[in-house]
Order: sequence, then C-alpha cells, then structure tokens
Amino acid sequence: MSEHDVAEPSTGNVFEDLGFPNATEHLAKADIAIRISRMIDARGLTQKQAAGTLGIRQSQVADMLRGRLSGFSMDSLSRFLHALNQDEPTIVSGCATGKDRKTVTAMDVLATEVKNPVAA
Repeated sequence: MSEHDVAEPSTGNVFEDLGFPNATEHLAKADIAIRISRMIDARGLTQKQAAGTLGIRQSQVADMLRGRLSGFSMDSLSRFLHALNQDEPTIVSGCATGKDRKTVTAMDVLATEVKNPVAA
C-alpha cells in the first residue's frame, strides 16, 4: 500500500460504497436474486425448467443468475419468489451507518418504487 492509499470503512452496501444511484434498490434486487438462485439450485431445476416456473425465457434466467438485474424490476423479482413459494420479505441491512443504520425489506423498497416510479 502506498502512502496515498486510504482504506475507507464499508457502509455495508457495496453499491452505495461504489457510488451507484439507487444503491438500496440494487442491494435488495441482488439479495432477492441470490435467494431465487439458491431455490433453483435446491430444487435441482435447469434454467429451462426455472424459466417455465417463472414465466420467463431461459436467457432471462441466465441473466438473473449472473447478476444482470437491470432488466428486472423489484415487482418481477418478488413475483419470481412467489412463483417459487417464497414470498417472505428479504431483509436488506447496511443501508446506513452508525445510529442512522436501519433494516429495509425488499417490500419496503418495492412500496417506495410504487409510490415514486422511476423511468426505466
């Protein structure tokens, strides 16, 4: 490490740390996609079988499993969880630091998205 390198503590949200807009939503989407991926693996589904269950194309399943989530809304990811019989809220922690730190569920983010739609 050079004398100019400075390590900064993480906020707990890598998307926020990297300066992404809508960092909380990005983290919520990633958490949901991870749960979907684990459920697909646990059931031993192929991508084609998962696509049939989720009502999407196999290529979309492949994108989701690779973390390419820009083409998926919080609503669609939540529907995929429901289709896989997993409609419990996903907990997203690390949205702030210190005393302002709070826990946000994916459904909280979805509710905000519905109240304040963002143009895609």
